[in-house]
Amino acid sequence: MKYSRSLVATLLMSGGLLQLSPLALAAGTAATTAIDNTANATYEDPTAPGTVIDATSNKVTVTVAEVSGITVTSGSITSATGAAAVTITPGEKVYYNYTITNVGNSPTQFHIPGVVTITGPGTATLNNLATNPSPVEYSTDGGLTWTGVPTGGLDTVSTPVNGTVLVRVGITVNSSTGSSLDVRLGNSPSDDISQPKATSGAFDDVYTVGGAPVNGQSESSTILKGAVGSTVQNSALATILLTRTGASDSNTPAILTDDVISYKLDLRVENTSPQIGITPVPLAGTTNITTNVSGTSVAEKRILISNAVPVGTELTGAVSAPTGWTAVYTTSSTATIANAAIWTTVKPASGVTRIGFVSAVGAEVADNSTVSGFTFNVKTNSTTVITANAYTINSIAQVFGSTSGSDGSIIVYDESGDQTPNNYSTTNPLTATSLKATSTGAATVAEYGVDTLNTNSGTNTSGTITDTGEVNQYNNTFVAPVAKSLLNGPSGSPTAQGPDATNTLSNNFDFSNKSSAIPVGTLPGNTIDPDKVTFTNTALNNGTTTSNIALLPELMAVSNLPLLTEVKISTAAGQSATYKLTANGFEFVALSGTGTSNGVAISASQPVVLENVAVNTPANYQVEVNLPAGTALSTDPTVAGGFGVVINAFIGGTVTANANGVATVTSPDASNKTIDRVYTGFIQLVKETRIVQNGTNKPPVRPQDVAFSQANKVPGLGNIIEYRITFKNVSEAQVGAGNAVLNAKNLTIIEDGTNAVNSWAKDGDANGILDTSNVENSAQNDSLNPGTTTLFKGTAGNQITTTEQSGLNAASDVTKYVNKITNEVEPTKTGSFTFQRVLN
Repeated sequence: MKYSRSLVATLLMSGGLLQLSPLALAAGTAATTAIDNTANATYEDPTAPGTVIDATSNKVTVTVAEVSGITVTSGSITSATGAAAVTITPGEKVYYNYTITNVGNSPTQFHIPGVVTITGPGTATLNNLATNPSPVEYSTDGGLTWTGVPTGGLDTVSTPVNGTVLVRVGITVNSSTGSSLDVRLGNSPSDDISQPKATSGAFDDVYTVGGAPVNGQSESSTILKGAVGSTVQNSALATILLTRTGASDSNTPAILTDDVISYKLDLRVENTSPQIGITPVPLAGTTNITTNVSGTSVAEKRILISNAVPVGTELTGAVSAPTGWTAVYTTSSTATIANAAIWTTVKPASGVTRIGFVSAVGAEVADNSTVSGFTFNVKTNSTTVITANAYTINSIAQVFGSTSGSDGSIIVYDESGDQTPNNYSTTNPLTATSLKATSTGAATVAEYGVDTLNTNSGTNTSGTITDTGEVNQYNNTFVAPVAKSLLNGPSGSPTAQGPDATNTLSNNFDFSNKSSAIPVGTLPGNTIDPDKVTFTNTALNNGTTTSNIALLPELMAVSNLPLLTEVKISTAAGQSATYKLTANGFEFVALSGTGTSNGVAISASQPVVLENVAVNTPANYQVEVNLPAGTALSTDPTVAGGFGVVINAFIGGTVTANANGVATVTSPDASNKTIDRVYTGFIQLVKETRIVQNGTNKPPVRPQDVAFSQANKVPGLGNIIEYRITFKNVSEAQVGAGNAVLNAKNLTIIEDGTNAVNSWAKDGDANGILDTSNVENSAQNDSLNPGTTTLFKGTAGNQITTTEQSGLNAASDVTKYVNKITNEVEPTKTGSFTFQRVLN
């Protein structure tokens, strides 16, 4: 029988084991034992309730083995005079301090170089040792005594597993206050990790010496960063995102003064800084906000999100805010900076100049998190500037807060339209504050630039003024109806727009996305025979006369649609036509037709027709896409997303069919296209592992095993195997408006260590205990995608355990994790679920 050392220690302390022989303590999972893991998931398309789609990840394997390694980590910068505090000032001598650690599984020597790489205004300076003076010194007794390292370097005495050697480098600071002064110890391909030593080492390498580890010698390096005359700065990094979610002409397309435009706002607080020297922290409120949310008009520490009511519009309809936030309004002039405006929770009857949202007093938004659910609508009115039957509406949002831990008086500020926090640019460092009383008329466009795609993808140098946001611009042109005109789009949304090849919005590139079901257990790289997928599209006759609207399938300009794909177009009137994509010219060949149009049987030269569609009346039709057997998964990295079919709706023109049955239309009076795109699954699961040392007395981790990857890992006994399942919605995002996108609802990740393909909750070497055990409280979601995890125990993983547990058999351990993601996963969004197992 075997026990992991960590579990043995726990059991001994609790009295769970009274007698254990030395042999039992030394035993463990047999070397070369393979532990496999494949994750599964289920999810739904909210537009198709009850239809469950399956996803399966790649398989990852860990193999028990012994390895060796080394890490070089940076420490503090200290004064050579021994002073308690250090200021990196010109003329001063300082020490840059490092620690070298044996993260291998056997004693080893270290090679320490006598030279380092200095970047910035500093010079390596000899130490004061009586013998062997050198800028580089090392200590094996915790810094009590130091030994100089000659220019050619030296090998230390043998260092035990998890043992350390200290290194310090003497640096004299030159001039250039404000400059970075960085010192690098070692010269490995990547800093801060242990990795295999290059065959031909550099003279400034730090590496292991001696022995015969299975992974050869290892090397490491790190950079200790400093700044002359500067100090580390904490800052909240806020990014405000404004997205237009829709526009309605109120069923009066010729009247441009009653159109309604809808927007949503998202507040994201970053945990990665674009600027060296900034430590990201949560976003707190600022005292520079005036609001009577509490009943009096006083300054309170709140976060404020503000959006000026665009010039030429008025606030209309419902406003929504997420839990913990309150909608506020102001009639203060937009010439007043938003945080200085007088805000109220009571919506004025007229004259609202800004819509805002405030947090509760004292509330904070954690870094690496996003707050969503802010929405509002505006309506054009008699003040809208209309030129040649067209108008432009520009909108921009702002956020005002402060840095957590501060008194709230210094404002953290950002404007929407791009992905950079705090209006950051290289010319506007994060220490600066740049408040602007935003005006949203056309005059600001030249100054601010435009978020062209409605995706907050602008750049803060696109206008004549840098370090700003970019306006979200909505352009609407009323084209007087002609006798023959139509629109064709997703169900209920014939006016939808999508991106063309140049990312310009067009109503010929709107789209509807749907997914077929996926057989359970289909691994990445495999193919399937997808089920048929049916779309409902809507055509709209926006001409002035009743018209017949004909329908034909086409290929996209760049198409990955597989050969033998069949497309069936049908109407409620009983007409249908089926087409197949063939290798002969890679065109759709008409296979069959049913029904008649104006007395003519549906055929290759007579397409399906929506007959006698009245003016301004929508007409629905169905498109069934049947992808052939052998179709790849949309979630495979080599597949370019979904498989799209273009449906061309047209009025008039001449339809002809060649000898192969390929129909084409020439000279239509009007036409409009939409895309029906089938995904063969749209939630991609990627499984990765990494190995965690699990304490200083546990075996070291190979350098190639410390980071998450799909590669085989070789942990030592007592190490932790951390599994990460990354999920991504690979479907196309809502670029434009009105498109039918694929959100993933009820995404549930299933990690079952007892099934036929997994072995992490089994006794693979038949020694009486599980090969791995649960690390309590390790099952976690990433901060942006909260979820709930249910734990199961037992050899079949079917018994719920309501408490965390870790044991040596299936009854006392966790053998299955079921993680349900709380929110819908929108297109292009990613998230992760991790859990840990200790190797017994």
